[in-house]
Amino acid sequence: EAKQKCSNEGKLSETLNKGTGGRKNTVFKEGNLAWKAIQQNGFLNNDLQLAELFMSLSGTIIVRQKGEGDEAEHTFITLPSLATNMKLLGALLNGGSATIYRCDNSEKCLSPSTTAITISTDHALKNRVGKTLQKMAEKFYSDVRIDTKEIGLMEATTLPIQKMLNVQMAFYKGEGVLDISSYSDIIAVDILFQYLNENLNIVRASTVNLQYPEEIMNKFVESIDAARKALRAEQKSVYAQIT
Repeated sequence: EAKQKCSNEGKLSETLNKGTGGRKNTVFKEGNLAWKAIQQNGFLNNDLQLAELFMSLSGTIIVRQKGEGDEAEHTFITLPSLATNMKLLGALLNGGSATIYRCDNSEKCLSPSTTAITISTDHALKNRVGKTLQKMAEKFYSDVRIDTKEIGLMEATTLPIQKMLNVQMAFYKGEGVLDISSYSDIIAVDILFQYLNENLNIVRASTVNLQYPEEIMNKFVESIDAARKALRAEQKSVYAQIT
């Protein structure tokens, strides 16, 4: 464990609570970094198992604070990505057995532990994305407002979901989105990339105030890089199937 006393002329807590550059709530003085990112995502924050799978993919940094202000001391614990075992990524995207980090508490998740689970195909990310896309297509066609989870899906990816679905509906002339599977595969992988990027953004936004030890930072970046490498291989496979 690495301990480091942080000081910023008495303004540490104030700065962390306010956030910086319009990114309120993305920096913090104590908590589980990956869990913080997940709780801000409307597509993930109401699904505990999916959230735990995402945290297992990225790994996380857990920050514990003792004291306040100039006297505050921070302890940093790194949990590495479990993505080096390809079973995790396969189970997350398509279903199957894998080892994940399971939270001790769904609110803060400060003491997660590893456990083996089996994910059904129905609960895998690609399938969940596909079901949500289908509901969104039906709502767009009927001019019905989409709900919070569907908005969360749109916000979780860089891909123009509404435009993609509208093009499909126009092509099939309202008969339904017949090519939903290829879209869901691409979007699921993109969601994972964006999630990993958000984790790095949270770390960068809080480094000035929390002063992460270099060893902790290196381990976390290595975890993200490992997860990205596994995702790139999956991304190539997905694009190869649709071209």
